[in-house]
Amino acid sequence: MRRLDRLLRVLRERIGAKVADSPERVHLAEVLRELQERLPRVRATLRAAMERAQERGPISFELFDLKSWSLRPLASALNFSLQIDPALVRFTFRLAAVMMVGTFAYRYWNLPHGYWVPLCVMVVLQPDYGATRARATQRVVGTIAGSLTGSLLLGLHLPLGVLLAATAAVCWAFTFYLKRSYAVAVFYITLLVVLQFQAAGPVTFSLAVQRVALTLGGCLLAMLAALSFWPMWERDRFPPLLAEAMKANALFLGHLCAGLGGDATVTPALVLDVKKRAQRANSVVFSSLNRMAGDPDVKQEGIEQAAALANHNLRITRWLSVAAVHYTSGSPALPGLESMALASAGALEALAEVVDGENPSTLERHRRALEAAELPASQEPRTAWVLLQLDRVGTELSAMLLEY
Repeated sequence: MRRLDRLLRVLRERIGAKVADSPERVHLAEVLRELQERLPRVRATLRAAMERAQERGPISFELFDLKSWSLRPLASALNFSLQIDPALVRFTFRLAAVMMVGTFAYRYWNLPHGYWVPLCVMVVLQPDYGATRARATQRVVGTIAGSLTGSLLLGLHLPLGVLLAATAAVCWAFTFYLKRSYAVAVFYITLLVVLQFQAAGPVTFSLAVQRVALTLGGCLLAMLAALSFWPMWERDRFPPLLAEAMKANALFLGHLCAGLGGDATVTPALVLDVKKRAQRANSVVFSSLNRMAGDPDVKQEGIEQAAALANHNLRITRWLSVAAVHYTSGSPALPGLESMALASAGALEALAEVVDGENPSTLERHRRALEAAELPASQEPRTAWVLLQLDRVGTELSAMLLEY
């Protein structure tokens, strides 16, 4: 909705500057004005109608495909990069300290099966608060459901053979759902614990109560640690990531326009490489944005503007990617892109500096330069399509500059 509001403002200004006075111009300007006035009401209606509108979604827990072999987990484990993520360092110390607290608590009070507390902390605690909250909720729900179901099984007094068969089936279900639905996987692992204890000897309902209580204690400890023990909030990590994505788009734009203009030093392979760099940077930005959405509300200041800027930047990458499809070896040169390329790249670089904390006073100058930049005209279908994508980039960027 924020993006649409900025785009409508850009369109109204362009109509006022480039279209002569006429009944059609007046009518179009009135239509755009009415659309813009309706946006706040539409936004309010959407917020009221969306299910769980106030609940922020945590980061995705999607893992690797179970049906294909891949060395990506090994490559991730053997990471020889000398750059250490500060968030990972904090998480390591936080996990070690909280594990010691959980172990001390169950040993000091001699809790039955108290090792479930540090085990729960180890599984639930994540580097960011949103993921920890989601994992804790799934853990508690799955444990309670599994404990209640397991308690019903205790009253059946199943023979050993049936218990072993049920244990095998539950173990298979746990491994099947572990990477699909963590809450369901926890349900089955809780059933597995109850069945194994019952196979070893008579157990009572108190085992299920202990399991639930110790799981709640471990989840609460993990939540408190994620919230208050040396946390790193995503709103502090997001600006440099977004700035890097904007700079990657500026590099992509510069190389693409140079290649389209006939620069022999720019090859399609080089353009493809900078395109992949921009796409990876956007992926990192949206992962950070999702983590920010899982943080407490008081730590989400500016998230809507961050989301709008991230979406603007992503669409610029998409328009450039569509234009890059038509840049191949031997394609005829397309002159006249220098002014647009220079103005757009300068605006992206300036936006990146503002996101990183610089004064936004120069953005209006860059926006005027961007609006003044002209693209060449062409009737040739391929060239016209490329110019259309570059014109969309300019429009998107003009709207993006209005965020400040």
